[in-house]
Amino acid sequence: MYTQPGRKVNDQELELAQAIINIGAVGVQDALHFETAEARANQLQTLGDIGREMTSTLDLESALQKAMEHTQNLLKAEAVVLFLLNDDGEKLVLKASGGARLRIRDVAIRLEEGIAGWVTRNNSPLIVNDVRSNPLYHSAIDGQTGLLTSSVLCVPLNRRGEVTGVIEAINHPRGNFTEADQQLLSSVASWAAIALDNASLFRSVADERSRLEATLVETADAVVLTDNNGHIILVNKAAGQAFRINPDLAVGRPAIEIFAGHPLGELLMDDEATFPTSLEVTTPTERVLYATVSDISEVGRVAVMQDITALKQIDRMRSQLLGTAAHDLKNPLNAIRLGADLLNDAPLSDQQRKALNMMQRATDSMTNLITGLLETIRVESTANLSYEPFQVNDLVRRAIEDLRPLSDDRKQTIRFDPPDETLLIIGDPSRLNSVMTNLLSNAIKFSGEGAKIEVRVRWDDEEIIISVVDDGPGIPEDEIPRIFEHLYRGRITVQDPNNPIDGTGLGLALAKTVVEQHGGRIWVVSKEDKGSTFSFSIPREQTPKTGSLRQDKDER
Repeated sequence: MYTQPGRKVNDQELELAQAIINIGAVGVQDALHFETAEARANQLQTLGDIGREMTSTLDLESALQKAMEHTQNLLKAEAVVLFLLNDDGEKLVLKASGGARLRIRDVAIRLEEGIAGWVTRNNSPLIVNDVRSNPLYHSAIDGQTGLLTSSVLCVPLNRRGEVTGVIEAINHPRGNFTEADQQLLSSVASWAAIALDNASLFRSVADERSRLEATLVETADAVVLTDNNGHIILVNKAAGQAFRINPDLAVGRPAIEIFAGHPLGELLMDDEATFPTSLEVTTPTERVLYATVSDISEVGRVAVMQDITALKQIDRMRSQLLGTAAHDLKNPLNAIRLGADLLNDAPLSDQQRKALNMMQRATDSMTNLITGLLETIRVESTANLSYEPFQVNDLVRRAIEDLRPLSDDRKQTIRFDPPDETLLIIGDPSRLNSVMTNLLSNAIKFSGEGAKIEVRVRWDDEEIIISVVDDGPGIPEDEIPRIFEHLYRGRITVQDPNNPIDGTGLGLALAKTVVEQHGGRIWVVSKEDKGSTFSFSIPREQTPKTGSLRQDKDER
């Protein structure tokens, strides 16, 4: 119609044509918007896929490779490559690539070279759409990768604030990379950093676990590790040999099944046990092990056992030697004492009488020492312990009455206010009486005439504490750590050479042994010229003989 010669277009036709053009423009615009929205949705989906793949696997090489392939498809670049700093931090080494086939072997860039080096040094992204005109471009790198580079987008890869590498997109399909491309590549770099961090943490944990397992497996101590359900996680070589267990076959099975009929198996699965705790165990190979069993948070329980068979044998030989020597010495000493007593009625000069008295005192001292050694052997053996319930008040009163003649002779006062509550403990009354008697007799011996001595009892739901308080000369601070050692006697005992305080240095050591056999503890608080307070505690429930299993409280 509009091609007819001489025909003019009227205003109505012009308006119609304009309307058609406007409708077409809107359609084109809508199509462009739809295409852009669809592309954006595809980009977000691809970024999500990259994130999931890199955070759902610990295979770092595979994750990075797939990420670079996805990123290359996303940007439509000729290639996308990832460089990581080497261990020395001096070079960037190509680790993964997507797109064009690259000669990736031995591709490395010094930090002083190229666009990648600049981005690493400055921790800043860079777009170079004409590499030939940029002084940072390093053509030698193309020789290593096999690419002919025209445009580059490079972003840093940050891990915890430090640059550990870069990601480069090479050769945009339409020539120029944009800020939007940079944002996309930076998002990929963030996911890559998370993947690297996860892999590093996993590798660190795996290495630490390997070192720990190697240590546990190869250590000379026997080690058994269980989970929270009491199933075996690890039996090391030493434990396998000691208990005749195949470590590999034991894994995953209940401890009570592997250690059937053995107290160790029961302890590892006892829900009511208190940890840490210790006990001596005997193995099928007749070895004696000192086992310490502890809870490990979020893991389970571990038993670490030291072989003390040799120490037990030495201890047994020591006891036998002491016993033999004590008995062999006692007979001649009794003969010497008898002879000295017979000489008492003989007419002697003053000098002879003085020598006789010295001989009698020396003989008595030796006899007391031998008696103490025999008592040490008896006390250190737990085979004769006889546990029974008895009252604390009876224990204290008996010791006070037994020592009343000694305290009365020195005109001393012993005060004891018995608790109104009936306090029962379970233990060996005879041995605990020896502890009470020893502490009270020491207070009497070391306190002067007319001194006041007090026995105190305090308690809680877990233990009973008995204290003997005196106002004697006290103990020098440097002697307190040694006061419970065998045969140790402080300076105060020989302060007067002509009148030394009687004793063998075994009493407190024996008291410590007895208290620890009952699962308790013993201690002293003392200052020179201000007296001493000796205290010992006994659990209100019977505790196995393993020394003190309780955590020390504030003993003051």
